[in-house]
Amino acid sequence: MFNLVKVTVVIGLSAIITACGSLPFADQSSRNYQRGWVSYEEGQFFVRGCRESEARQLAQAPRQLERLFNQRDVSAPLYIEWIGEPNLAGQAVEIAQLRYVSSDPLSCQIPLNDILMQAQGVRPDCS
Repeated sequence: MFNLVKVTVVIGLSAIITACGSLPFADQSSRNYQRGWVSYEEGQFFVRGCRESEARQLAQAPRQLERLFNQRDVSAPLYIEWIGEPNLAGQAVEIAQLRYVSSDPLSCQIPLNDILMQAQGVRPDCS
């Protein structure tokens, strides 16, 4: 009788552990955590990723960025981290959620621990 209860508990716990192990790490949407520089030039916002050479137009700027650039008269690019849709070269960048803003010029060089990042592009294995 004791062995039957013990076996039942072990099977029950293993089923729970297996179910927990199969849960996805992040949500299933295509949104990714991204980082780079945002600038405001001639009435348009542009974003350049930390490892990108060309800036892309921002589809719609979050109100926080508009306030920083317009009301506080910021002229230098700002480092930002955001959650947004992955974009192909030439497409406008869409920011779903602005996460962090900084004026520190070394921000792109700071490693982000515990952040899951995904390489994209034609050759994401190249630096």
